[in-house]
Amino acid sequence: MNPAAHARVVPALLAGLLLLCCAARPAGAQNRWDEMDYGPFLGSSVTMPGANPEDPAGIVEKGVTVRLGTKDQPAAVCFDTDLLCYRAGWTGGWLKLMGTPFDGTHRPPEGSRPMPQGEIMFSTGSGPGWASPDGKWDDPRPRPYGPLPRAWGKYKGHYVHGDRVVFSYTVGDTDVLDLPAFERADDGQALFTRTLRLGASTKPLKLLVNQEVEKDRKLSFSLSYAAPVEAEFEEGRAFFVFPPRGKPTVYKVAIVRSQKPAQAAKAMLAVTDPTSLTTGGPARWPQTVETKGKLGAGDGPYAVDTLTLPDDNPWKSWMRVGGFDFFKDGKSAALSTWSGDVWVVSGVDDKLEKLTWKRYAAGLFQPLGLKVVDEKVYVLGRDGITRLHDVNGDN
Repeated sequence: MNPAAHARVVPALLAGLLLLCCAARPAGAQNRWDEMDYGPFLGSSVTMPGANPEDPAGIVEKGVTVRLGTKDQPAAVCFDTDLLCYRAGWTGGWLKLMGTPFDGTHRPPEGSRPMPQGEIMFSTGSGPGWASPDGKWDDPRPRPYGPLPRAWGKYKGHYVHGDRVVFSYTVGDTDVLDLPAFERADDGQALFTRTLRLGASTKPLKLLVNQEVEKDRKLSFSLSYAAPVEAEFEEGRAFFVFPPRGKPTVYKVAIVRSQKPAQAAKAMLAVTDPTSLTTGGPARWPQTVETKGKLGAGDGPYAVDTLTLPDDNPWKSWMRVGGFDFFKDGKSAALSTWSGDVWVVSGVDDKLEKLTWKRYAAGLFQPLGLKVVDEKVYVLGRDGITRLHDVNGDN
């Protein structure tokens, strides 16, 4: 930075003296929101297909949509962090990205939020994904917004290991790790699976796996543990009952579009304990991007230095910065973007000759606020305040 102008400036004041600058977009380029690599998940509100986009029952207010399957055979699920359920699973695509952060629309016919793109295979409606401690399914919330009561269930966050996402939450007094996946049986049948690690508990648990069963009798459900367990049906719901457990136990649930669930038996034998995916995987974005900043002109009492954003980056991240804060060294900072990224930049010195940018996180729900506290990054998104954990220290 300009030494004459900033000789006594402390890092806390730099926010008013820095300009973040991105490159101009080439004419005729593809839509920024469609070409961006969001990673294995994206936090957003989601409108369910066929639903009234203004009816809360058809909206996932705080969803995390996870990419599953492969590039040639894509699939996805949308986890509702308020209701602790997978609101839907579908094949053939991911999300149609709509709304102000994406295509800029406010009220298209489908609603101003993303919606599933593909063929819906299962859905659970707008109720809780687990029964209450006394076995009831009725939604206890006075309005169809916000989380379940803490005594019923509480969302804690999720882990990312490569392309796999593990959700962490509690149901009653039971800790739950929940790993979604999409698999193929030997005969080619598509299976959505959930591998669940349930903590010890003296109480049974009831897990919802599909709603409106009468409309789709082609779906079958199976659960793998010591022996196969059949789903139970009640008032249009398909669910499993897990008995009390003296120690943490891993189960695997499958949803298959077939009336012969035995076809999925081999796929159900391959069980990964979700705990193994909670200690951190390989760095997802080891590459860095370098830019050169620009010092403010003149030697007056106020000058503006420019940090050039890494607009040209391998993931085509859309660099619309919402918040930033410095780390203790005063020469590196974390920045959040409207499209869900967090980046860390280093080399913020009195020359700005070499700014090194590293993508730190992605897929967050419009994190327009950011604060570094005790060298930990916190973001404020539309779904709340989130603390980012680098559990194995490799960024």
